[in-house]
Amino acid sequence: ENPRLSVMLSLDSFGLDTLKPYLKNNATASKMGGVVSLDLNYQGDLSRRFTADGSIDLSRFSYSDPQLWEQALPGGPARIDYKIRLDPERIGVDKLDLRLGNLLIGLRAGLDKWNSTPVLKDVLLSADLPLADTIPFVPWKLLKDDNAGILHATLERGGRINVDKIEIPPLALNQFPDNWEPFVSDIEAVTKLSGISLPPRANFPGLENLSADLTLTKGVLDASILQAMFGPVTLPKLDARVADLFTQPKVTVKAKGSILFPETEEGAHKPFYDAHGLTRITGKAAVDLKAAFDQSDPGSWQVDGFVNLDNIDADFESRGVQLKDLRGKIRIRRQKDLSIKMEGLSGLINRSSFHLDATAAGSNASNLGIDANTRVQQLDLS
Repeated sequence: ENPRLSVMLSLDSFGLDTLKPYLKNNATASKMGGVVSLDLNYQGDLSRRFTADGSIDLSRFSYSDPQLWEQALPGGPARIDYKIRLDPERIGVDKLDLRLGNLLIGLRAGLDKWNSTPVLKDVLLSADLPLADTIPFVPWKLLKDDNAGILHATLERGGRINVDKIEIPPLALNQFPDNWEPFVSDIEAVTKLSGISLPPRANFPGLENLSADLTLTKGVLDASILQAMFGPVTLPKLDARVADLFTQPKVTVKAKGSILFPETEEGAHKPFYDAHGLTRITGKAAVDLKAAFDQSDPGSWQVDGFVNLDNIDADFESRGVQLKDLRGKIRIRRQKDLSIKMEGLSGLINRSSFHLDATAAGSNASNLGIDANTRVQQLDLS
């Protein structure tokens, strides 16, 4: 007969300092403090079979590591919800959810043949990460000042990373593979980015309100950028695919839609415009471009498509140049050779009108022959 045991346990405000005398040689234990509360529902028998579920309240738990953080990690709403099953052949983590304030990280996993030749299987990770809430948990002391400043400014601007799933393929823990590439290539992931912004710098106007869907399957990464602003410029929808991601990446990119140039305003983007002598730019452009790149043959990159310019105005005050009503089509194509065609390009430069049809062709951008037909009226170089 195999008797069963059922236990329900509730432990409130257990001080972790109570354990430290028994864990004197454990460096991790010495960094923990505060109190935890525990709820446990256990059901099992004597044949190494049991289930356990419950929660651990970490709201008054503290963790300090002066090599990583200036001060202890903050308290606040924090808990772990769990459900674990064990039998002679498998340990199953049916639920392990960690919530730290608004941050949520989840794990599901199994360990087969745990008492002989353990194999980690059915690993599924998920996460919901509002970026501003991750700031206290970043090990800032490990980062260089420049990198830390950029990362802190990025996280501070907000946005969210939602990891719907990361699926890890089976892994034998008693014999790791000599070649990790097949294992890594079998990882699958689905992730959504929303409202992410990169801060502007002198030569970079910043990236704002980035929203994208990312999918990784069998070593192929698909990315769809649904919305983004490069400085004040609204970008078109971008779709990218990276095949053979972990070996010799092959990249294809498609851009189709409108680029919008709003009125330039004083503010965060001004240093970038100042660096390029630009004080104002308005108008729009329609884009339909495809590009491809193969890392195994970098010289064979390809591009095909066009850009339609519509009513572009720009002031280059430091150079004394004013461009108005720039219109026309630019066709770009590269298979073996590069070809750029400007069709009906027209506008005003400092009140002088111009019309340009031109073709530039050659083996690369630094070796182009130009054939142009230009008309200029009332040229003003003053």
